[in-house]
Amino acid sequence: MIILTNMCLIRNGNMILVQNRTKKDWPGLTLPGGKVEKDESVYQSVLREVYEETGLRLLNVKDVGYIEWLIDGDRHLCILFESESYEGELKSNDEGEDLFIDIKDLCQYQFSTDFDKILDIYGIIYWK
Repeated sequence: MIILTNMCLIRNGNMILVQNRTKKDWPGLTLPGGKVEKDESVYQSVLREVYEETGLRLLNVKDVGYIEWLIDGDRHLCILFESESYEGELKSNDEGEDLFIDIKDLCQYQFSTDFDKILDIYGIIYWK
């Protein structure tokens, strides 16, 4: 089975929005995002997921690539998006704390699975 998901990198200068997940299934830094629901496009799903997880409404979004995982025989295809324009007030959720971090400070945190590979797709260089 193919499961479609999304993630979005939100930039504010040298700062990026990350989610410091506390859930046991994927702990550490990651980007906001989630599964594409049955009756929505991938684009609609990233707008919805970012709003649900962060309280921010994305105003301009572009796709930048993808990453995939094989989990329990299923292929998880994650479409990666990026935005620098948004409105609203940042809020965290029950999956973890949402916060803007300077790119140079990323290495001070635990990364979730493959977060380093995701950053590479975005061309983000950080100190390892």
